Amino acid sequence: MLEYSKTIILNYLREAGHYLSAGNIFNNHRALIVQQWGLGNSILTTPMVIALSRTGKFSKIDVLVNKRKSTDLVFKNWELIDHIYDVDELSGIGKNIYYDYLLECHPGKILPKNVKYRHRIKIPVKTGYAIEYYWDFKEHEADYLMKMARKLGYVGERPSIRKIAGDKNCPINIENNTVAIGIGYIKGFGTDCPDRHWGNDNFRKLCNKLSEMGFIPVLIGDSKDQEVDGKHIESSGIKSICGKPSLPQLVHFISECVAYVGNDSGLMHLAASQNIPTIGIFVSSNSIKSHPLCDRCAAIGGDKGRKYYNISVDQVISEFKKIIDYDK
Repeated sequence: MLEYSKTIILNYLREAGHYLSAGNIFNNHRALIVQQWGLGNSILTTPMVIALSRTGKFSKIDVLVNKRKSTDLVFKNWELIDHIYDVDELSGIGKNIYYDYLLECHPGKILPKNVKYRHRIKIPVKTGYAIEYYWDFKEHEADYLMKMARKLGYVGERPSIRKIAGDKNCPINIENNTVAIGIGYIKGFGTDCPDRHWGNDNFRKLCNKLSEMGFIPVLIGDSKDQEVDGKHIESSGIKSICGKPSLPQLVHFISECVAYVGNDSGLMHLAASQNIPTIGIFVSSNSIKSHPLCDRCAAIGGDKGRKYYNISVDQVISEFKKIIDYDK
């Protein structure tokens, strides 16, 4: 009498085109999370991944990302993730890949034609004229994403964001009392979303005040941030490492800082993932949707949705003193 293992039977069913039924028979579900947006969005996806794993329904969780945005760093070396696909890589595979559940973190992205699925779950957002979709200002993005996990049976509080692993071989010397100053940002789409940048003069004044308080402000970002903004702020004697370390090395640098202060950007969420005191400056974006998630954090501006917020240096310094207990 022939004996067949569960794996052998599953393989036969898949080859016969019955994979989707096989998943239900053995409660052996496979999920593909589609997160093709930026670094910050990917970090805010990690609580949902943790929640899915805790349901006990999934034997395999894969993620589809756009590696050109370096978002694969968020999911690398994580025991909860089986495979990280780049959208171009997945399209180039010459066979169909089957999933029981496809979870779309952002609607409107084109999926590779060889991805087959039984259930398609989308983040519950509204669509509007001339834009892909817009968020309700009443909830955080991580909570929106959690709704998909709750639909699949997760109960309980939202898990914390994942701590992203960095590269300790950072070529930059990290001094005591270093404060990371995130000057990077994403330009808004269209005239209804002005630039998120707080302004070079404001950052220069902030750095000078932090120096007077005994801290060492260091500008962080990529080479483009350095070219556009960093070189102008650096000219007044403020240190910049923009574009010098790799992204994993920058993660390690941030983790060794006493705090992070910067624009609403992916680096802000990266700092929050290291659980260091983090201040996000929301000049024109929605802080209710995107404020940093860590034990000691603050969001300045942005509490009334998309509009321009006139945020002073004194406001930022005041919040900075609170989150690091400066007066104690």
